[in-house]
Amino acid sequence: PNLRKIKLMSPEAFSFAELDKRIEQMPNWSGELKLYPKGLTVWEVVGVLGTLMGLLPSLLVQFTAPAMWMVYVAKAGVIMAGLGFLPSFLYQCLSLARAFWQWRKDFVAAADHAFEQHRELLQWLMRFPKEELEDRMQFLRGVQDRIGNRLALVAGSLVKLGFVPAFIAVITQIQEYRDLGSLPGWRIYLAIFLILIYGITLACSLMVMRAQFYEGLLGRAINSINKKSNETR
Repeated sequence: PNLRKIKLMSPEAFSFAELDKRIEQMPNWSGELKLYPKGLTVWEVVGVLGTLMGLLPSLLVQFTAPAMWMVYVAKAGVIMAGLGFLPSFLYQCLSLARAFWQWRKDFVAAADHAFEQHRELLQWLMRFPKEELEDRMQFLRGVQDRIGNRLALVAGSLVKLGFVPAFIAVITQIQEYRDLGSLPGWRIYLAIFLILIYGITLACSLMVMRAQFYEGLLGRAINSINKKSNETR
């Protein structure tokens, strides 16, 4: 037991936490390593919660008489949703604009920088036994399959719509805020369903993106180990 504890605590013991830590410590992350800014994820969560909060009075008014506090809650929800989704929307627009105008310059610079970062990570991964890396890679594939199956069961083809479900929910929220109780109940239920689907899809997509990135690194490290072993024969 003591030897196993020492092995697990060893700085050379492989773990996804250590891999993620090394990626976080990379200076001037490239676009591929950055995946999706953490700050934007927090704002996305604020936007989802704001939309749910703004739709709550519209849901309650289906069963009870309208009250002034419902208007205040709906107004606060609209503000939260706007503040939450605005940073992500601006980030995507600026990224697309920059990619359109400076795609060649940015691509070349990012490719050179990403290559050096990947090589540093691969050199660290190649210290570990090939069998251990293969087991970790198989585990990541299983995680991706399970997340994909659960997401398909809940959201179906809505996963491919991206931000569209959230956009429909926010538009419904704004329409209802202007005149509480004016929209039919099915519109409110649909908007709540869509914003929940968007939140679930966002969380699952971020997990799958990170798992795919880890799997790609492990796969490259395994290929490098195989190539090195063939050269030494």
